[in-house]
Amino acid sequence: MNPSTTVNSGVTTDSFFVLPDYWIVIDPGSGATATVEYTTGTANDVAGSHATWVAQGAYTTRTALKVEEDLQGLYFRITASGGSIDYSVNGELSEADRLTLRSYAKAVVNQLGVGSTSLSSAYQISKDDDGKVFTCTTALTITIPAALSPRPSFIVNPPASGDVSLDPTGAAQLNGAGTTLTRSRTSNPAGIAVVAYSESDGYGVSGS
Repeated sequence: MNPSTTVNSGVTTDSFFVLPDYWIVIDPGSGATATVEYTTGTANDVAGSHATWVAQGAYTTRTALKVEEDLQGLYFRITASGGSIDYSVNGELSEADRLTLRSYAKAVVNQLGVGSTSLSSAYQISKDDDGKVFTCTTALTITIPAALSPRPSFIVNPPASGDVSLDPTGAAQLNGAGTTLTRSRTSNPAGIAVVAYSESDGYGVSGS
């Protein structure tokens, strides 16, 4: 049976429960930023304003997120600033939405409730980093070595100032090349998705 669809327009703030394998499409209006939070609290916690909310991301463009099957379901809260937002649960997905889901589903949403790993110095990725979220507290370099098995997919939140550098070594490639990529929070406020390719020793990196 297909999951039910909910569509909401012109929202400034809302909270809702999402079951495993459901997806959310967030579409901020012109000039708006949608801040997404989650909680593992109960319905009573949410209703009584006792829930502890954890920031998941902030989005200024249309974004699709998916709740992984291994979760028990979560409450989400979306808050708009600078305007209003539209969002849907299990709504129609465009081709661009599906690409976003592939980027975010494994690396971001299956980490909800787990939190992120703080980085304050250079770090080398390992196969055990699959699905992790790294939050950089200062400008630093993340090295991605060749021949990891399995190759991990992960998210990087750049520091408030300065860049994070993603440095492939050996035969590893980022976006089809063996050159270092740099990303800033200014250009990537919702973080950077690094997604492993299945057919080569390479990764797709979002943002600019």
